[in-house]
Amino acid sequence: MPPSKKRKPDSSVHALNVFTIRTFDSMKDNELDFLKFFDDVRPFIFEELQSQLEEKKAIKWYAVVQATLTQTTQENDVEYITPHFRSNCVVELMENTIAEHLESAFKKIQNSFEEFTQRGSGWTLEKILKLELNIAKYQPLSPSNYIPLPKKLTDKKTILNIKNEDQKCFVWCLLAHKLKIDYKNNANSIHHYIPHESEIKLGNVKCPVHVTNISTLEKLNNVRINVFGFEDEIFPLYVSSREDLDCINLLYISNEERQHYCLIRNFSRLIGDLSKHKSTAHICYRCLHRFCREDLLQEHLNYCKNVSPQKIKMPSPDRNILQFQKIEFQHKVPFLIYADFESIIIPCHSVQPKNQSAYREKIARHKPCGYAYVVIDANEKNVEADHCLSRTRCCHSLH
Repeated sequence: MPPSKKRKPDSSVHALNVFTIRTFDSMKDNELDFLKFFDDVRPFIFEELQSQLEEKKAIKWYAVVQATLTQTTQENDVEYITPHFRSNCVVELMENTIAEHLESAFKKIQNSFEEFTQRGSGWTLEKILKLELNIAKYQPLSPSNYIPLPKKLTDKKTILNIKNEDQKCFVWCLLAHKLKIDYKNNANSIHHYIPHESEIKLGNVKCPVHVTNISTLEKLNNVRINVFGFEDEIFPLYVSSREDLDCINLLYISNEERQHYCLIRNFSRLIGDLSKHKSTAHICYRCLHRFCREDLLQEHLNYCKNVSPQKIKMPSPDRNILQFQKIEFQHKVPFLIYADFESIIIPCHSVQPKNQSAYREKIARHKPCGYAYVVIDANEKNVEADHCLSRTRCCHSLH
């Protein structure tokens, strides 16, 4: 059974101590409904993810449901299998995204099961056995010292890349935003910021600063911080839930060996120059959509703030052409035929079903009683033809 307040779920650890497994058994001996099963285990899984996130600060997880399916062969023998239906692996950084990710995981499992049983395999659900929740600590690569910017970003002249040789690039970026040293005064030199290092509160967070710790530093320093990544295009990594007008936007870049924070001094110029509109662009930090007016942005945020930050991925160059098959189906046809078919439902007699497993039972059959059709030409006019049968003639012909 799923755990109660007095009973913890069964747990085990993978051989490499990467994932910890929590097992939630079905509450019923013959559970046959995935949605009811998810309703039963949802609060316990949410509580477990919440507890693990609080303990580990950042986690990755996925869920696996194991079920028993049966199939009757042509020789009337019953075969059994116990397949696994798995969700995608999810990275959890904040508590307020757990519920959304959990529903997505349930939907993925449900879709996998339906695809398996509806593609003509003949397998029928016998019983849902258990759900395994696999959880591991998420350990992203840590930022370090200076990395040169790609030329595409350097040419924008809106990113301050401080030349540090330590692992405090996050601290120097916050100070650079605060001090606002002019580019003409060699703003990327670290000597401007070292005397002010004590002004940034780190608490128990140590450098290099992980993206997962930024929400803690926001509270300590009473600031709003967003972090963006770059892979040919800018995309959000962490978007603050704070609504301060003054916002610190950081760029998180990496190469094969190191990672590094840079300060974005003008986010509108960094993103807005992609548009032909030459005035200042108002940007949504969550989806990077651009607006020409502040009021349009605020209206958009009422909807966008309720979903997770998004990274838009475009098709690769070899798959960026939309192709169609059976083009002839898109051409106009000279006429259309609308048909109507009627039948009588006649009850069927059947044997008493077994309650121990899922089953299929014929309860009625359809007996045709009539049909009719009408032909419409391209001008939407009824085409009267001798061969168009009326419903009365159809009914008579089927008796």
